[in-house]
Amino acid sequence: MANPWDNLTEKFDTNKPADEINAAAADNIMVLWPPIINEINKNFPNKGGLTALDFGCGSGGFAEKLAEMGFDVLGVDSSEGMIETSRKNYPDIKFEKDITGEFNLITAIMVFQFINDVQTTLEKLIAALKQGGLLFFAVHNPEYVELSKQSGHYKDGVLNLDGTEVPIYVRNANDYNEILTRWGMKKIYEDYPAFTQEYLAKYPSEITSVSEYLLLGYAKT
Repeated sequence: MANPWDNLTEKFDTNKPADEINAAAADNIMVLWPPIINEINKNFPNKGGLTALDFGCGSGGFAEKLAEMGFDVLGVDSSEGMIETSRKNYPDIKFEKDITGEFNLITAIMVFQFINDVQTTLEKLIAALKQGGLLFFAVHNPEYVELSKQSGHYKDGVLNLDGTEVPIYVRNANDYNEILTRWGMKKIYEDYPAFTQEYLAKYPSEITSVSEYLLLGYAKT
């Protein structure tokens, strides 16, 4: 079966001049990445020799941020098109389709809502996380999705991205907490970052009353 994300590499490629980045990628960069990076820096003041996995790495932009912070990074994505784009964008970082190794940090930026059997995926990621390691991830905020249904982007469990439809499975913080605490993970972070004025000035949004994102962080105890 063809991977729909192979058709979206251009849309979500973050390795472009700022004025050429699509709004669907710019909101990640301008609204979502800063608070996650801040939390990572707070929890890992010394990153030398530490390993990080960026799961669902897309075009590789966040993996590059982790590398800049000092982590030894592996980017993993199920889309061959995204992996090819990542390798082209950032040749000094390792990008693969499968997880290998153990990690002090695992990130997953806007990934889990596109996975039906998320419990199996989370179990694999926890197994790859070192004891005491941290998992930070971001998904769509269910409140934002509910409001967005009026625009037609979300309908009957499908997200329409410029004509490419991808299944979406909306879960709230309690849903993820129930799964992760079952496997000994402890929640250390929850946030719903607001759109910044800088972002809205460049990319006006129909919905600004609630955050687009739900951010969560867990420690492997």
